[in-house]
Amino acid sequence: MDDSAAILQRLMPDKKRLLQKGDYLFHQGDHVEYMYVVRQGVVKLVRHSIDGNDIILQLAVSKDMIAEASLFSDRYHCSAIVQSQSAELSCFDRKSLLIALKREPDTMMELVELFARRIRHLRALLEIKNIRSAKQRMYCYFQLEADGGHEVHLQLSYKDMAYQLGLAHETFYRNLKCLENEGKLIRKASSIQLL
Repeated sequence: MDDSAAILQRLMPDKKRLLQKGDYLFHQGDHVEYMYVVRQGVVKLVRHSIDGNDIILQLAVSKDMIAEASLFSDRYHCSAIVQSQSAELSCFDRKSLLIALKREPDTMMELVELFARRIRHLRALLEIKNIRSAKQRMYCYFQLEADGGHEVHLQLSYKDMAYQLGLAHETFYRNLKCLENEGKLIRKASSIQLL
């Protein structure tokens, strides 16, 4: 299955953008000029709420489109900040992209299918976050993220995964060790193998 950058590159050429840790790709309220896909690195999407708190909406990794809903909006509803040491992104002009999608209905349907899969994934993640047991929550998350070989390729740090699950990183590390001791997984250098 194609990733979002590959789908969009069939419609139009992309521009590359390289950013460093802490750099903003865009700010909440900025005018939407480009659609972005992460090529390398981690970018966090942050919403600045009415009460002044920041809420992390997404940790986008390789092949993730950032702020997909911005395709149909004039303003970004969140900010995008580089979380990793650096990040490389593909940039697609929003207005040109919308015109190209209207001319290519098959490609538009591929993109809609990609968005639908992303929504299903986010809903599954929300369901997992409501599991009371931290250990069970983590194991279900690993099952969600695992490939066909029952392996989770680590694109996020353990600390970022803990955040994504609504757990303190100490709780995450403790339960990860527990799952390993119970023989439910094996930790490798860049992956977790489920047994």
